Amino acid sequence: MSQNQSSPPIIYNIFPRLAGPIPNWNNLIPHVKSMGFSWIYINPFNKFGFSGSLYAIHDYFQIDPLFAVDEEDGKTWNSFRKFVTEAHAQGLMVMLDLVINHTAIDAVESHPQWYAHKWMLFEIETGNPVQIFESVLKADIRVDEKRYPSERFELRYDVARPYAKNPGNTNDVQIWGDLAEIQFDSPYLSEIMAFLKNYMKFCLDLGVDGFRCDAAYQVEGEIWKNLIEFGKEVNSDVLFWAETLGAGYEQHLNLKGCGFDYFANSAKWWDYTAPWCVEQHKLYGEFAPSIGFPESHDTPRLALESGNRQDILVFKYFFATFFSEGVLMPMGYEHGARNKLHVVETTPSDQEPINFDISPIIAQINRLKQNYPVMREEGHLVHYPYQNSNILVLKKETQDGSNHALLIYNKDWSKVHEVIIEDIYSLLNYGTPIYDISALINSNSASKKPKKPYTVNKFYKNLIPNEFILFTQSME
Repeated sequence: MSQNQSSPPIIYNIFPRLAGPIPNWNNLIPHVKSMGFSWIYINPFNKFGFSGSLYAIHDYFQIDPLFAVDEEDGKTWNSFRKFVTEAHAQGLMVMLDLVINHTAIDAVESHPQWYAHKWMLFEIETGNPVQIFESVLKADIRVDEKRYPSERFELRYDVARPYAKNPGNTNDVQIWGDLAEIQFDSPYLSEIMAFLKNYMKFCLDLGVDGFRCDAAYQVEGEIWKNLIEFGKEVNSDVLFWAETLGAGYEQHLNLKGCGFDYFANSAKWWDYTAPWCVEQHKLYGEFAPSIGFPESHDTPRLALESGNRQDILVFKYFFATFFSEGVLMPMGYEHGARNKLHVVETTPSDQEPINFDISPIIAQINRLKQNYPVMREEGHLVHYPYQNSNILVLKKETQDGSNHALLIYNKDWSKVHEVIIEDIYSLLNYGTPIYDISALINSNSASKKPKKPYTVNKFYKNLIPNEFILFTQSME
């Protein structure tokens, strides 16, 4: 558990483009509270640039007209103040995105000295950058003339755009042409830091309780350390979550010791077989606990991918709560939303009729997360190999060794698979009663554990597709 948090962050993501103007957000608060969430996270709703992307911020201190009540509200943030007040009244904390490594490209004119410049290859017709070079000298750059003929492309030294390479194919590069990269290793660092601290103070004075630090791994750790120390001077309880998806070990190491309360994890993409996920859990867990998710605003909707399988959405959410200390769920997940969230194109008209409603099950899973110590913290994981590769056997134990749980899961979405564990007590070996709490997940019971313990040494069951069993045991 993060040292400043009494309970794990259980986060509901309100996506501004889908939710619409800020007064609409207030209507969601009772629903979020009823499902047992403790936080509301909101993607950027600052005034954005020409592209219309939420993450292309043009003015940090104004609310975009899409979300403000009127022009005055865009400057005063009064509607957002009311939202924070109402959320706090319901026992919910509020988290905003902190985007510091880039701004909208059309924001450059305000502080042109703050931005990095690089040699880039532009398509003449569209003006879009297609290749970025890290070489400082133009003479060192070699352009592939066959791929980029000079009559269609030109080399220019210009404001740098953020980009990312596909680790599996370095020729696959995504360049965000609507963004401009801040240069932190510059003579103007003090100006940049003063601006960012002023914005953080502005947010904290509004009552904001935490920040998701967008693309944290793309900024040097010392910058974050400085900002986090400042934030915790203003409010010692403010939470900082580093968005680290896609970052390698060295990039995680860069953020170690900076004061982050949480990192992100990639368990959403685990096949429940390959060793990398459990290995990362152990490796990065030494830096900070993690926040997981079954889907996010960057991923396709699981209801669409699974063919409207409620049982799969239930398991994926449960697994995120089990695997990580913290968990995030985007709005619409509980109702089987199928339309992917998009930072430019989504509008309130994309809200869908309720496909199905798993809100009561989400609420029960969140209750179990609060009730069981092993689900409240990052803990230690042990992945037991099983002779049938369709079966996952995964144990999680608390840091102090006082509570553990065993998850047995049929990964196959279409077939029944037999599971035999000759001695369940060899895996759950405290010598105290074992409880099967699986049934509690699909019930509305407020009970913290079943009335009767599991007393059979040999576990045998034919697990139907996507079925899972969860055993728990405590030293007490």
